[in-house]
Amino acid sequence: MLCNDSHGDATLSKFDNYFEFIGVIGKNNRIIDNKLDDYFVLPRSKNVDLVKVKEKMKGPKYKLTAERRPIQNVPIWIQDLMAGKEAQEPDEDSKEYY
Repeated sequence: MLCNDSHGDATLSKFDNYFEFIGVIGKNNRIIDNKLDDYFVLPRSKNVDLVKVKEKMKGPKYKLTAERRPIQNVPIWIQDLMAGKEAQEPDEDSKEYY
Protein backbone atom coordinates (compact mmCIF):
# COMPACT_ATOMS: atom_id res chain seq x y z
CA MET A 1 0.00 0.00 0.00
CA LEU A 2 1.24 3.51 -0.71
CA CYS A 3 0.28 6.27 1.66
CA ASN A 4 1.28 9.80 2.48
CA ASP A 5 0.83 11.73 5.69
CA SER A 6 -1.64 14.40 4.58
CA HIS A 7 -4.29 12.71 6.75
CA GLY A 8 -1.90 10.92 9.11
CA ASP A 9 -2.04 7.60 7.23
CA ALA A 10 1.72 7.07 7.11
CA THR A 11 2.18 7.96 10.78
CA LEU A 12 -0.68 5.74 11.96
CA SER A 13 0.59 2.85 9.81
CA LYS A 14 4.17 3.28 11.03
CA PHE A 15 3.14 2.94 14.67
CA ASP A 16 0.65 0.08 14.09
CA ASN A 17 2.16 -3.38 14.57
CA TYR A 18 -0.05 -4.77 11.81
CA PHE A 19 1.84 -2.81 9.16
CA GLU A 20 5.48 -2.69 8.18
CA PHE A 21 7.06 0.50 6.83
CA ILE A 22 9.19 -0.73 3.93
CA GLY A 23 10.41 2.41 2.21
CA VAL A 24 9.79 5.83 0.75
CA ILE A 25 9.43 6.87 -2.85
CA GLY A 26 12.24 9.31 -3.54
CA LYS A 27 13.39 11.31 -6.52
CA ASN A 28 12.83 9.68 -9.92
CA ASN A 29 10.32 7.33 -8.23
CA ARG A 30 13.08 5.23 -6.67
CA ILE A 31 12.32 3.27 -3.53
CA ILE A 32 14.56 4.15 -0.60
CA ASP A 33 14.68 1.34 1.94
CA ASN A 34 17.40 2.39 4.38
CA LYS A 35 17.42 4.77 7.36
CA LEU A 36 13.62 4.64 7.32
CA ASP A 37 13.17 5.68 10.94
CA ASP A 38 14.69 9.05 9.97
CA TYR A 39 11.41 9.82 8.15
CA PHE A 40 9.51 9.75 11.45
CA VAL A 41 11.72 12.02 13.55
CA LEU A 42 10.16 15.23 14.81
CA PRO A 43 12.12 18.44 15.35
CA ARG A 44 13.81 18.56 18.75
CA SER A 45 13.31 14.77 18.95
CA LYS A 46 9.78 15.11 20.32
CA ASN A 47 7.61 12.01 20.58
CA VAL A 48 4.80 11.50 18.09
CA ASP A 49 1.40 12.09 19.68
CA LEU A 50 -0.81 9.45 18.02
CA VAL A 51 -3.92 10.69 19.84
CA LYS A 52 -3.40 14.12 18.31
CA VAL A 53 -2.82 12.61 14.84
CA LYS A 54 -6.08 10.64 15.12
CA GLU A 55 -8.02 13.68 16.37
CA LYS A 56 -6.73 16.08 13.71
CA MET A 57 -6.40 13.44 10.95
CA LYS A 58 -3.19 15.13 9.89
CA GLY A 59 0.38 13.91 10.12
CA PRO A 60 3.00 15.90 12.04
CA LYS A 61 5.78 17.82 10.30
CA TYR A 62 8.82 15.56 10.38
CA LYS A 63 12.42 16.61 9.71
CA LEU A 64 12.50 14.53 6.51
CA THR A 65 9.53 14.27 4.19
CA ALA A 66 8.50 11.89 1.45
CA GLU A 67 5.50 12.22 -0.80
CA ARG A 68 4.66 8.52 -0.72
CA ARG A 69 5.56 5.78 1.71
CA PRO A 70 5.07 2.09 0.87
CA ILE A 71 3.53 0.21 3.80
CA GLN A 72 3.18 -3.56 3.83
CA ASN A 73 0.37 -5.26 5.67
CA VAL A 74 1.68 -7.87 8.09
CA PRO A 75 0.16 -11.28 7.24
CA ILE A 76 -2.59 -12.47 9.57
CA TRP A 77 -0.55 -15.44 10.82
CA ILE A 78 2.18 -13.04 12.02
CA GLN A 79 -0.46 -10.81 13.64
CA ASP A 80 -1.70 -13.89 15.51
CA LEU A 81 1.81 -14.69 16.73
CA MET A 82 2.29 -11.08 17.85
CA ALA A 83 -0.97 -11.33 19.82
CA GLY A 84 0.17 -14.57 21.47
CA LYS A 85 -2.24 -16.76 19.50
CA GLU A 86 -1.37 -20.02 17.82
CA ALA A 87 -0.77 -19.34 14.13
CA GLN A 88 -3.08 -21.13 11.71
CA GLU A 89 -2.10 -21.97 8.15
CA PRO A 90 -4.64 -20.23 5.85
CA ASP A 91 -6.77 -22.55 3.71
CA GLU A 92 -6.24 -22.63 -0.06
CA ASP A 93 -9.15 -20.25 -0.80
CA SER A 94 -7.88 -17.50 1.50
CA LYS A 95 -4.11 -17.66 1.04
CA GLU A 96 -2.42 -14.32 1.51
CA TYR A 97 0.38 -13.15 -0.73
CA TYR A 98 3.49 -12.04 1.08
